[in-house]
Amino acid sequence: LVFLVKSSRYRTNVAFAGTTAQRGTVRVKLRNASGALIGEGTKDILPNGQTQIDRVFDAFGAPATTVARAEVTSDVPVVAFATVIDERTGDPFAVLAQKASAASVDLVVPSTVHKDGANNAKYRSDLRIFNPSAEAATVTLSLYPGGATTSSPVTRTLPLAAGALAGLDDVLAGTFGLFDAYGALRITSTKPVLALANTFNDAPEGTSGQELPGVPVSTFAV
Repeated sequence: LVFLVKSSRYRTNVAFAGTTAQRGTVRVKLRNASGALIGEGTKDILPNGQTQIDRVFDAFGAPATTVARAEVTSDVPVVAFATVIDERTGDPFAVLAQKASAASVDLVVPSTVHKDGANNAKYRSDLRIFNPSAEAATVTLSLYPGGATTSSPVTRTLPLAAGALAGLDDVLAGTFGLFDAYGALRITSTKPVLALANTFNDAPEGTSGQELPGVPVSTFAV
């Protein structure tokens, strides 16, 4: 789970759907951006049922952390997911678990944005990139702008240590310096990585958004 947060703005729940008639146990390890363990615990899994851990950072004694992930292992088959919830409004966005084996050296996040819209809307995209490899990676972000054709996308390159999670908040403004833009991001890396973006309206009363995972080009393009 590569996009977990605990702050004055957000809290995170994690949940598991048992997919068999077996009772089992799931273990969750919370890690910060550098990969350091900040909390862990276990939860019994209900057979053919859903089990949830509310406020997982508090439940496992982890400190407030704005760039965090969780490793989930289980002795029975489960589907794991998280909900990151705006403390002001109760609006969540979903984070589906991704297998480390699904990491790729060539991903696409179909949409990212930094634009202002009607009724004072402020559309923004936060991005997380995780390197599950035991070796450091060099990651290149290429922006393909919306409504245009380009053979030379704007690029940015960043190092990503082994086991590290990059937190690129408001990625178009913060990483590319673009304050009125939208488009797809292609993520290429020297080691397989996982990625997930949260695109949302950053309103004064709270946020409302959705997740868009980085999808391997080999499986996404048609």
